Amino acid sequence: MSTIQLFVSFCVFVLSAGEIQEITVPNDAWDGTHSVLCATIKVAPDSYIYSFQPIRKPKTVRHISVALCDAELDTTKVWDCKTPKEVCPNGYSDALWAGAKDAPGWNLPKDYAFHVKKNYNYVVVQIHAPVNMTLNSTKSFNRMGVKLGITTQRPKYIAALALFGNMGFIPANTKDFPADTACNWKYSDTPLFAFGIHSHTMATAITGYVYSNNSYTEIVRADPRYPEPIINIDDRNIVLKDTDILLMRCTLTNPNDQKAKFGYEHTDQMCNLNLWFGIPKEYGNAYKPFVCGRDAQKFSLEGHGFVLPENANKPDIEGYKKLMSQFNLTMTSY
Repeated sequence: MSTIQLFVSFCVFVLSAGEIQEITVPNDAWDGTHSVLCATIKVAPDSYIYSFQPIRKPKTVRHISVALCDAELDTTKVWDCKTPKEVCPNGYSDALWAGAKDAPGWNLPKDYAFHVKKNYNYVVVQIHAPVNMTLNSTKSFNRMGVKLGITTQRPKYIAALALFGNMGFIPANTKDFPADTACNWKYSDTPLFAFGIHSHTMATAITGYVYSNNSYTEIVRADPRYPEPIINIDDRNIVLKDTDILLMRCTLTNPNDQKAKFGYEHTDQMCNLNLWFGIPKEYGNAYKPFVCGRDAQKFSLEGHGFVLPENANKPDIEGYKKLMSQFNLTMTSY
């Protein structure tokens, strides 16, 4: 792990509902030799994070994400962190939030917040930039990262994130290639309160379903051409059971003569569905991060007996446009 000896900005603003803490990477750290950098702050145990507001200049970085880490980290340095293991060196990370394509920040619904535990109290921001970006500091723009809303008041539900993604590759010269993922849900009486997506350039639709009692409940049929905000859906009252199965289909088109692999590099493809849920109290400290991934060459939903709705390969163009309108977002090529 290479580190850069630069001061990492750490500011605290006290609010009536809690406080705002910043984690940022100085612009001067982007010296033309990095495409992904991380920074961290240490947060008091038994705090609760209830909002994420990105600090950035439009069309400067591709992706900003935040995770909790259980290892001791140096809060005065920034470091290269392309892979999940590098986000939390010598430890384990628990992803909280991500925003891409200049998506707005996120306020969790009032009954939810992330718990900062005693052994998971380093909060890390990871910033994906264009390859070998060079960035100078100015008086009005000298750092990028995220503002965290933090409180000591325990919410009704502890928030957690379930990550769904793919491995393998998209074959060359392929249109509407389905990359499927499915996992059994592990918890009973679990409220599902938000979703988000993330993809690179080849995804044309990202769809998610709850399979329960031989029926499909659509979570989303997302259109990847938009920025990627987190959408609160607590008003839909979706409650997951430990007999449910969560399904994701990513539909992709590869017009190139070479296959495109899924991975973390800028030249790779990614296609993720992120689901946020409330941890039932009875699971408490027994909760473990939920990650669900399948190999696109070895797994298909139809091959395991699922018969998806006919429109599973298509985005809900008008419905998703309406969802984006609440943020005043339009399609983007960035």
